[in-house]
Amino acid sequence: MAKAVFDYNKINNIILSPLQKQLVAVGLKMEGDMKRSMKRGTGRIYLTGKNRNIEHQASSPGSPPAVDIGRLKASISTNWTESGMTRGKVDSSADAVEGVGNPRGSTLKAKGRFKVVVGTNVVYGPWLEFGTRRMAARPFVRPIFDRYKPTISRLLAEGGLRRG
Repeated sequence: MAKAVFDYNKINNIILSPLQKQLVAVGLKMEGDMKRSMKRGTGRIYLTGKNRNIEHQASSPGSPPAVDIGRLKASISTNWTESGMTRGKVDSSADAVEGVGNPRGSTLKAKGRFKVVVGTNVVYGPWLEFGTRRMAARPFVRPIFDRYKPTISRLLAEGGLRRG
């Protein structure tokens, strides 16, 4: 049986407007910055795992989450309207119930709006981002988004047209 292989990047480069391409590029940069912000912990050390036999060194409160096995870091993905893909999970779109909006199935599509989503599909991502009653927040999305807000605002104000 013949198998069709589509290069979604090439297709998107043909279909997307200059503004949409720039917004996707910003989303991919944000994804990279979020992943690079996660390092080994510098906080307290404790045992975790099913049998409490895995040593974990937490990040300090207010710092991005510490990396042990890298599940959260690997799950961070960028998706955009009609991309049909995410980078964090091969061959599958992220679902809203997993913590990342799926622009492809979004109601924004019906209104003709373009949407770029950067986030994670792991269940504990929001717990780390916002904290819990037992743990201080370890934000990894908001600090990066705040850093890129001026760039996004400028792109939207200019309509995506780069000035020479």
